[in-house]
Amino acid sequence: MRFLQKYIFLLLIMTTTLTFTLIGTYKHKEHSDFTEITISEGDTLWQLANELSDGKRIDKWIDDVMVMNDLDSTMIRSGDRLKVPQVKISTAQIERYELAGDGK
Repeated sequence: MRFLQKYIFLLLIMTTTLTFTLIGTYKHKEHSDFTEITISEGDTLWQLANELSDGKRIDKWIDDVMVMNDLDSTMIRSGDRLKVPQVKISTAQIERYELAGDGK
């Protein structure tokens, strides 16, 4: 008991540090797999979600994209580059979107 009283502050700091480390690691891992696309004229997040969500709920996919890109609203503009969760993209989708690093 005396040991606990003596080192309670140190134990509290270590526990807090460990908690924040685990949270930071989880958040980093959560969004580490992404593809960056360039928005075309007329694109909306809902349209992109329908095409790229890969079975995920559309509202959840949009929320994830907004967090990944630090967006305050769902408004996107032509020419914007967005990070989207990585999915298997078909050939038709590859032709429709310009992926970051295509060198075009």
